[in-house]
Amino acid sequence: MNSLTLRIVVNELNSHRGARVEGVTQPDDWEIRIRLGRDLEVVVAVHPAHNTLYIGALTDSKGETSSALPFGKRLTRDLVRSRFVGANQAGLDRVVSLEFQKLDRLGDPQAIFLYAEFMGNRTNLFLVEGPQLWTGRVLDHIRKRRLPTGSNYSRPRTEKTDITEAAPEALLQSLGVALKQRGSEPGALVQAWSGVSPSIAREIWRLAGPEHDPKALLSAWSALVQPPVATEVSARPKAVVVRLPNGNEEVLPFLKVEDSELEFTGSFPTVSEALAAVHTNFKRTLESRRHAPFRDAIRSATRRVDRALNAMDKEDVTPEDFRRTAEALLALPFEIPRGTSTTEIPDPETGATLTVRLNPRFSASQNADLFFKRARKAERREARAGQRREELVTRKEALEKLARELSDAGPEGPDSTWHRKARELGIQFQGGAPDPNARPEDRLPSALRPRRYDLGQGWEALVGKSNRGNDVLTHEMAKPHEIWMHADQAAGSHLVLRHHEKEKQPSRSVLLAAAAIAAYFSKARNAAKVPVVISKKRHVRRPRKSPMGTASVGEHETVMVKPALLAGSKGS
Repeated sequence: MNSLTLRIVVNELNSHRGARVEGVTQPDDWEIRIRLGRDLEVVVAVHPAHNTLYIGALTDSKGETSSALPFGKRLTRDLVRSRFVGANQAGLDRVVSLEFQKLDRLGDPQAIFLYAEFMGNRTNLFLVEGPQLWTGRVLDHIRKRRLPTGSNYSRPRTEKTDITEAAPEALLQSLGVALKQRGSEPGALVQAWSGVSPSIAREIWRLAGPEHDPKALLSAWSALVQPPVATEVSARPKAVVVRLPNGNEEVLPFLKVEDSELEFTGSFPTVSEALAAVHTNFKRTLESRRHAPFRDAIRSATRRVDRALNAMDKEDVTPEDFRRTAEALLALPFEIPRGTSTTEIPDPETGATLTVRLNPRFSASQNADLFFKRARKAERREARAGQRREELVTRKEALEKLARELSDAGPEGPDSTWHRKARELGIQFQGGAPDPNARPEDRLPSALRPRRYDLGQGWEALVGKSNRGNDVLTHEMAKPHEIWMHADQAAGSHLVLRHHEKEKQPSRSVLLAAAAIAAYFSKARNAAKVPVVISKKRHVRRPRKSPMGTASVGEHETVMVKPALLAGSKGS
């Protein structure tokens, strides 16, 4: 957002002085919407890649007036029922003040400011309480920044020369220095003068003519600065939206489309309407990027299902074909020498010639055995082909439904129910599961993710797969109150028995079922009875300088069980 566009928005905001703040919402971590009166809202966005400020018609059809995020809650508490006093831009810096006034407990007027600093990666929004502009105590801020809560606010300063404050001689002097350092290019204007963005610099450069005389450049800059001073609605310039070389969109109210080499993407009667359109496009792009890992995972799973269905459709070799080939090889066991890779033999049933590919390491009779095995395998595959096709079709329909639900998800992304369905379908997301509600074990790589066994009544057993998996399960995932098990005096997997209710105690049958699983995943699996150590996780420690997966147990009990995966347990 450039300084001249920001200046026009400030004038548009000031035409609504005295409006009452009816509510504040914070849709995400970087956007604030302040509701003025019944049908207007001020939108402030401070995303590092996109910052904007505009006023427009209320877009929230539900009429929400509060926020669940911390900064939005603070604004709701301090701004609702206040009056909007006005907006102010710091010279031509991209720093704007929104002033509000409300009555304190004693009925005295109290000034509260929102300072929006639109400065790239340092973009931020401060809530400040103070008696006058650009001073006061910081109450809160939307992003981490140099000014902590409770400190005195100080506006960012720039070494560049501001046309609204400096004399022409100072502007020409700073430009001369920049031209010597940067050479004759628009970038020198950005370096010399405050408020000059690359887009503004290109326009000044074009307006100054081919000579690019410093005085002509200053005159062009002065001409661009003057129109935004007007406050009458009729005097507001038509705003155009262009696509910059980096792919971003920008609102340039001073640009004449026919004179620009940039890609023109839209025209709007007011700057705020143009900014609203650009903001909407950015949020759609951001939403698309946020959903990309989910979409890619679903597409990958769908492609695997399609490949499996296509492979079933292309299977034109029947068990009878394999068996007939095997019988043909047995009819000529001594005529086909070992080492033959391809041969032509007569079909014993039809007399036609069969072209057969052989394993050259085997004899003809051994190759015949291989074809008989392939015939039996094809029979088994043929017997369950219908069920397999039905499973694939059902899975594809579930994936397509999941994709539609993802498309319907808002900017906040899919909910926990969607992620649960994705996990049930076995979908793996790149970089782990980006589900904020996922259990810790679901966020681990597959090699470290423990086996899970449902023991009923809400009890679940987690079993490590390796030494590293044991270490992660015991020393990183398990909670102090959960039950830990391991086969005594035998190498094997660690087991953690848990329940969603913290104080819940397992029955004896559940405890023995979990112990049997711990014994099963140990080196003593084939023993008739195995001693299993049972303890609370709080009594299990990692010995100092010990190998990965080692555990030292304090208070515990030992039970004797037969290693088994009981029928009632269900692994995943």
